[in-house]
Formats: sequence, structure tokens, C-alpha cells
Amino acid sequence: MIWSAESEALPRVTLWTLDLDQPLPPGPVPQVSAIFTRARPEVAQELARAMDLDRPTTVLQRFARAALLYRQDRKHIGELWLDHF
Repeated sequence: MIWSAESEALPRVTLWTLDLDQPLPPGPVPQVSAIFTRARPEVAQELARAMDLDRPTTVLQRFARAALLYRQDRKHIGELWLDHF
């Protein structure tokens, strides 16, 4: 992305770094119990409906390119697609 003074401001991002030679800081304390599982292409139609898609084509294309989808407690609360680049 190229930025110039005339263009609109770039979105704010946060870049976190860790010194891996030091002990890790304490992580967040979970407020609720949740289990995330990997979704498979067999649930493409269900996922398409949850994503307000008419057909599962987009979902199947994502699975075909080896994208991974995780969902909470086998319910579609939101999607987290991970692609391999």
C-alpha cells in the first residue's frame, strides 16, 4: 500500500512483539468455557446459510484452497478462516 499526504489516513493497526528469550507474560483469564473445532466441507451448506450466502459455492472454494475454518462448540457463532500463503 502506498501512502501520500493527499490520501485518507491509513487504518490504525497494532503490532505486538514478544522477546522469546524472556518468560511469557500471563495470558488473559477466560470468562466462559469454549471449545473451537475445525469445520469440514460437509457443513458447507450450513455455513453458507450462517454467512447469508444463497449457495455454498464460496465456502466450498475456500475449503478447496485449503483454507481452515474454526467454529465454537460446533455452532456457527462466527468464522475464522485461515489461509496458507
